[in-house]
Amino acid sequence: MKIESLNENSFYILLSDEDMKQLGISFEELDYSNIETRRVIWTLLEEARNTLKRDIDPRSKMLIEVFKSISGCKIEFTLGKSESTGRLKVKKENPLLAAFFTNIDRLFSFASKSGSAACEAELYSYRNGYALVLSPSLDERSRLKLLLGEFSVLLPDSFLFAQSVREHGTLIFRGNLQKLSV
Repeated sequence: MKIESLNENSFYILLSDEDMKQLGISFEELDYSNIETRRVIWTLLEEARNTLKRDIDPRSKMLIEVFKSISGCKIEFTLGKSESTGRLKVKKENPLLAAFFTNIDRLFSFASKSGSAACEAELYSYRNGYALVLSPSLDERSRLKLLLGEFSVLLPDSFLFAQSVREHGTLIFRGNLQKLSV
């Protein structure tokens, strides 16, 4: 578990798959109307309070956004803000990008053009080619999506494709995308 402050009103918590298993929750189950999700959120807020040395009231208004990552999820908290006027809701996003490369040269061309994009990457040998699963920041997502469209077959339902690749492909590399361009 990693907790970092973005500014005085917001912070995020990165949870690995193992962290989520220990908390007894999965990305798919996260829903603030679920009592288990509320328990997990309150536990995470207590951890954030201790780590950031800040008074965080779990009953105050806040926006909670959950993003699926390659190995877990990222939960962003923005204090003093809520998109709903009534109950608090968990807003889930899936920022994964997945693409299929027909040959390794196109993959390395993409990686070298991606420049300073620092995001998690998984590379698999998959069906006579290579599948790349990325977990970019929301800022990098659009640029990487355009680049992937130039060098690969970009798949519309990246989350489902990523799950299929993880099950049927052979993992070659897991790490920062920048390491593929070296």
